[in-house]
Amino acid sequence: MLARLQTEGEVDLAQAARDQVLQRHSARSALPTGWQDDLTAALADTGLLVVAGDQFRFLHQSFAEYLAAWEYAREIPADGKGLEAWIRRASEGTDQTLSRFVLCRWASRVDCSTDLLIDRILTHPYPERSLLAASLIVEGIEVNEERCTRVVRLVVGVFRNDSEEYQTAVDALSALGTRYDTAGILKDLATAMELTSTQRFHALIGLNRLVDPAITSQLLMPILELMYGLLPKAAQLAQQLNEYARQAVRLRVDDLLAEPDAGAWESTIAAETYRALGADEDLRRAARGTLDDPLADKDDLRRAVVAWLDSSLLPEVTAEIVRLGRDRPSFDHAGRLALALALEQAGALTAASELALEVVEAEPFTTSHGEAMNVLLRIKGAAVSESAQRLLARAQESGCESWRQALLLQAMTEAGVHYPVHEWVKSQLSGDGESPTNSEIIIGLWVAAHEGATLNEFRALIGDGTRLNLNARVRYAEILLNAGHVGEAARVATLALQSSIMKDRQYSLAAKVLLKVDSKRAVEVMTSQLNGTVFTSGWARGVLESIIREASPELDELSVRIAERLLEFPDANSSDVAGAIYTLLALGDQGELVHLAERVCRHQSLDLDDQRGLARAFASCGYEEIAREIWRFLLSVRGSSNGTNFILLEDVSQSLSPKITEHLVRELMVADPPPPPYHRQRLHTMLAWLNSSPVRA
Repeated sequence: MLARLQTEGEVDLAQAARDQVLQRHSARSALPTGWQDDLTAALADTGLLVVAGDQFRFLHQSFAEYLAAWEYAREIPADGKGLEAWIRRASEGTDQTLSRFVLCRWASRVDCSTDLLIDRILTHPYPERSLLAASLIVEGIEVNEERCTRVVRLVVGVFRNDSEEYQTAVDALSALGTRYDTAGILKDLATAMELTSTQRFHALIGLNRLVDPAITSQLLMPILELMYGLLPKAAQLAQQLNEYARQAVRLRVDDLLAEPDAGAWESTIAAETYRALGADEDLRRAARGTLDDPLADKDDLRRAVVAWLDSSLLPEVTAEIVRLGRDRPSFDHAGRLALALALEQAGALTAASELALEVVEAEPFTTSHGEAMNVLLRIKGAAVSESAQRLLARAQESGCESWRQALLLQAMTEAGVHYPVHEWVKSQLSGDGESPTNSEIIIGLWVAAHEGATLNEFRALIGDGTRLNLNARVRYAEILLNAGHVGEAARVATLALQSSIMKDRQYSLAAKVLLKVDSKRAVEVMTSQLNGTVFTSGWARGVLESIIREASPELDELSVRIAERLLEFPDANSSDVAGAIYTLLALGDQGELVHLAERVCRHQSLDLDDQRGLARAFASCGYEEIAREIWRFLLSVRGSSNGTNFILLEDVSQSLSPKITEHLVRELMVADPPPPPYHRQRLHTMLAWLNSSPVRA
């Protein structure tokens, strides 16, 4: 019971435990004197809870989630009613660990069917759900061979088609290899020339967990010559293999540095690779090359220094980094700041302070100055109070935006520097005109300095919120929600949603606040606006994003209605239409998939890139035949160039296979009615390209 209460956000577990005891003892006289202290001691003796004063919490959230899962799982009927909500939360919600525990516990009940669970998950087999099914099988739930084969095939489809989830897919295939034979599948993927070198390399990492290192080393060689940014990871893999692999990685780095246009990015990659190989002298040489390069950007500088400091934190090393930072071009404040942040992260606080001070004292004032002052405040606290106040005065004199000043004031406040924050905030927000840009940051500063502010205090400072610009208004609604003023938060969020000129991310945040306050009321408001004049493509995108993030089946109907309306909206652009079709693919009627694919082909607002992405989305869900119909249409479009055709051929090859791609082209050549002469010539060109391209190789 206590575990469940913690997962549901209950703060006072001690009182909840006492209330539970009292409920079970109707006569208080039956309880011995001092039973409350005995109860706390008994709970602490379990080792699962930690006591702090008169309160206690579970030692780790995962303990609470594991124990609570048993209670939740008992409430789900054996027929699976109620599973969908937990499946959504497990695949895309914010409490995935708890939800996966619940599904595993439900599947372990003798009256429940694991096959039913997998079937429910794959009712809408988009990538997150396919990967969830695989993870549950890895966790040990038993399913029959047919369902396991389907899950593996879907995970392979995710790997081939989903650029965001392919690494998770490889991890799933590798983990499944301890129970099912997926090593052969991973080997095929690692050697598939139609895939990118990045995909093949990650497949190889997954395979390495299942086969002899000598096999991995042999398969690494042809991939290595195509690699650039992943060379540090290749070095990590080579360290697990053999000397032959390590030498091959070193030779590849030498080739990279010898390229005629090699610069800071290449020397940074080299530094990280040498660090993974343990070649510290080569690492230092490469890192110096990056820091000496006047054109190196802040990210390259940071990465090079992180690799260097990972090998040594000796004073002479940090001193050299400080010297090289000082020697950078005088205007490169962002570069020196990046070095200071890397030094701070590594624990070299004195060196970090020196470089941060260089930035703070430099002229003229830039945005890097405030961030550098933050470094000094974190390291030295109130000891740099005078320096911080001088910088704030410089910021004000230079006309720096109020919200940037607020960020500096927030860092000063957190470091214990005294400053009249309340008066400063009032001076910024007073008056009758529109409040400053990013006023929410200024309001956040005031909230941090006035913990527990009442609603009347908020209103005295902000008014009814109409003076805030639209972005600040939705952020203000979120601040009110976090402060516990849920009614006012809902009012301000509703006010924001009534605007027809916000951006999608602003609509998304307003909808998020409203859904957290009262989901039922939120649906009423959004349904009303869907049918009214407020509806815009930005409103639809933003509201859809928040609704889908809630992962609640009760909101599916509204999501589908918004998506359908967006598809018919005349001002919707290609990205809008693609988002609507993705929503219908995930949540809509599975009997309408063919019609949905027809919309991919024919919708006048969709551009080629989004059509390609949608074809791969269908393929990643296991709807390969429907994806082929989309590609068949795109390849038959009159007037497309050879370059476009070759891109489409690569798409089909990477998604399915080169053999299927060739078959698709040959089908078009013998279509009825036959293609006109010009298009037939294009199809012959496609076949010739397939037979000579790296895909075929």
